[in-house]
Amino acid sequence: SRASGASPAEITAFAQNFRVGTSGSGKEQSFRAARLALSDRIADGTNAGFIRDGARLAVIMISDEDDCTDTAPPFATTNTNCHDDAFKLASLDPVGEFAAFLLGPVAGEQRDVVVGAFFWPPGAPACTAPADALDDGDRFTWLVDAVGAARMRTGNVCADFSTSLIQFAEILM
Repeated sequence: SRASGASPAEITAFAQNFRVGTSGSGKEQSFRAARLALSDRIADGTNAGFIRDGARLAVIMISDEDDCTDTAPPFATTNTNCHDDAFKLASLDPVGEFAAFLLGPVAGEQRDVVVGAFFWPPGAPACTAPADALDDGDRFTWLVDAVGAARMRTGNVCADFSTSLIQFAEILM
């Protein structure tokens, strides 16, 4: 259904820019993508006007695998690295650093941030759609602890998003 207040042009633009599928990189970096969109891409003008002065910040991440953000060596060079619990803890960017970024000044201003994440929750039954979900979202779960449950809602990427989106909207409002 059409989002409240969204124009047909906005809906068309979203549909053209949101690609569903599994043909992208096997190295999911949700945290890095969000950070770049809210820092470097604003600073270089690519995302000019993306954040309004005084606006709250809502970040939603959707992934069929755990975050594998690494900005310093040793880099994850295989999908297996991204799925290895020891590698996640020892080599990927600390989840707390991403949380500190979100909770700190973004685009030069302290913001009230709300985070939503749809991923394969640890301990959830095997994911059948998307069929290639190979790793549960430990780092997304850790992000809930780092930003606080009052600021974040999660959902299962393999399930209907409606309840989780309503919960996200409730904390956003």
